[in-house]
Amino acid sequence: FVNLAMAGLVMSTVCARFVFPAVSAEGAAFWIIRTAPVSLRSFLWSKFWTGFVPVFLLTEVLTVAANYLLGVDPFLRVVSAIAVFFMSLALVGLATGLGARYPRFNADNPSQVAGSYGGVAFMIMAVLFMITLIALIGWPSSARIGIPGHVQLIGTLCFAGALAMSLSTWWYGMRSGVQALEDMG
Repeated sequence: FVNLAMAGLVMSTVCARFVFPAVSAEGAAFWIIRTAPVSLRSFLWSKFWTGFVPVFLLTEVLTVAANYLLGVDPFLRVVSAIAVFFMSLALVGLATGLGARYPRFNADNPSQVAGSYGGVAFMIMAVLFMITLIALIGWPSSARIGIPGHVQLIGTLCFAGALAMSLSTWWYGMRSGVQALEDMG
């Protein structure tokens, strides 16, 4: 789970540097996006997918390779791989949405956007998300053998909570980003 946490920190950093500033990267030419025959929803989803695919592939390869080299239990390898997928979905969605909510079209480079209020807020939310996710999947994964039925039910609820938290973070990020772009004057 320390490996999963490190992968999550790498993912958060990559999202803060490359995904969060994606909307702001349009700069002064954002008016072209506003007048184009493309909905702002489609525009933001394109930013999401161009961020999700490389972030997910990079993090998944790192996690699977590290787990293999460390000789991690096969069950935990599967749990980690699934967790990375949902972590990628949530963090890229959150970075895309908050990047649309707090754009800086006048920034000289993307690192200025990542260091803005919205970028710092994203990093704080990403770290809190990762800590909670690892806590929710860590305990039931480590206590899965020879446990009574009621504890297995609690473990299943923890996994379901991690799944629900990931999907709701993704949904909230993208929905708030689309809403912020549509509200922009």
